[in-house]
Amino acid sequence: MKSIRSGESGYVLLAVMLAVTLILVAMSIELPRIAQQIKREKEEELVHRGKDYATAVKRFVHKNGGRYPLSVEQLEDTNHIGKTRRARRHQPGIIRQWRNESAQHSQSIRQSTHRRNAAQP
Repeated sequence: MKSIRSGESGYVLLAVMLAVTLILVAMSIELPRIAQQIKREKEEELVHRGKDYATAVKRFVHKNGGRYPLSVEQLEDTNHIGKTRRARRHQPGIIRQWRNESAQHSQSIRQSTHRRNAAQP
């Protein structure tokens, strides 16, 4: 077995430390790019889900003579779309907002219809 000379014993450790440093520097440069790419992919998925909802609402309105759905369940039952069920599980805040806006829209339609009927002799 070879004996290690006292002056050469630190070179391997120095080389390993240099390699680890280079890897960490490369990762610190690439990490923001990777995070940005993940964010873009999530945004693309949300846009896709939004388009699915828009299509589902259009189909519902077409099938029901211009009437909008009052709930997401009603929309799903009419359109038989599984994607909206998946989106509901993953995006409860969006669904809550959609329900609130839908309820406000329905209420404003009812009020305007009531005013129109009251104004007619």
